[in-house]
Amino acid sequence: MSIKYRLNQVVDQQDRTLKSISEQLDISYRTLQNYLLEERTNISIDLLKSFHTHFGVNIHWLVTGEGEMFLNEEQKAQDADDILQNLTSEQRQEIITRTQEMQLMNDMKQRLEAVESTLTEITQLKSS
Repeated sequence: MSIKYRLNQVVDQQDRTLKSISEQLDISYRTLQNYLLEERTNISIDLLKSFHTHFGVNIHWLVTGEGEMFLNEEQKAQDADDILQNLTSEQRQEIITRTQEMQLMNDMKQRLEAVESTLTEITQLKSS
């Protein structure tokens, strides 16, 4: 069995439209369709990584057909640990900075929603 056959198996397991899968993988619908219909001969390593990242697919299984289709939770955690350990100090700092920025943005969003709610209440009181 080919990698393309196994990709089709993964897609079938998703119980979603091909369009939604292509959007999640951030590739065009037609490109994904070409891979699955074997109209595209070379499968990119980035596509394999995307299936791994977004769906927890075992890349070893995709390439060889050996092992389980999906990684178990322990394997996923190990993959994450391996990735984190291989980060440079600059990459780690970037992750920390982005996380802090996201927390700040979430706080600001909550404050804005509170202000909007207060303004709505004031407007309603004035019109009463």
